[in-house]
Amino acid sequence: MPPAPPLPTLQALRASAPQSNFSVCLQCYFTRPWSLTTARNNVASHKPLGTQNFPRWSFFSRSFSTTQPSFKGNRGGKKDSKRTVELNEEKTEEIVDPLDLTKYENEIMEIQQQLREDLSKIRPGGVSAEQVEETRVHLGKGAGRREAVNVGDLSQVVARGREIVILVGEKEHTHSIIAALLSAHSLSALPPSSHDPLKLHVPIPPTTSESRQHAQKVASAKGQEALDQLREARGAQHKTFRALKLAHKVGPDQRRRAEKQMEKMNENANVEVKRIVEEKRRALGEG
Repeated sequence: MPPAPPLPTLQALRASAPQSNFSVCLQCYFTRPWSLTTARNNVASHKPLGTQNFPRWSFFSRSFSTTQPSFKGNRGGKKDSKRTVELNEEKTEEIVDPLDLTKYENEIMEIQQQLREDLSKIRPGGVSAEQVEETRVHLGKGAGRREAVNVGDLSQVVARGREIVILVGEKEHTHSIIAALLSAHSLSALPPSSHDPLKLHVPIPPTTSESRQHAQKVASAKGQEALDQLREARGAQHKTFRALKLAHKVGPDQRRRAEKQMEKMNENANVEVKRIVEEKRRALGEG
């Protein structure tokens, strides 16, 4: 009888065994799931080496694979992947810089530019052709069905020296335009001629001390409107600072520096508006 082959060492069995919760029987080389029931069955089923029939799940007949077995009870991978997805989908909050007053500065520049445009239309001896074009005319009969449009939409306005010529597009609009000029600018248009009923001549009254004073009052009113707009812009910026404070997005020191810078910009803007209005008033009084 040939001698039995030598048994492998424990280190060799551990190195060649699959990485799982399986036990290796040192007597029969079986790999089995470890449990008390299996352990009891193993004691009764042990056979001498070389006489046992290896089952499908034995160590020697197991097919090797590079894919790691998945275990139902291991949920660590799912938790990690879910946390990774949440971190990736988390929205980063926008960094707010309270010292960035670019929007407030642009509002100040727009207000000052609009003031310059309004003051350029004021004349000491009457109105300009641009003002006549922007005069609102009410068309139709009845308070509920009247439509308001500009004179420039109904006619062509041309300035000629000390008078303004209005070329009306349709005859039925002539009386409405004459009434609108009289109501808005106290301008009396001459009656249209019979051979050209669509042509209106509006003489510009001569410059008087009363007309100069009136023009100065209009310029002051435009300046006050600009100051009111600056105050509204300052109030809106204050609300923005308060919202940032309540949201804990800025610190108290940073907010105080921003408010100090805003107050300085507002003070300079008010000084500039008053300077523009004063120059226009001086020009109207001397013209």
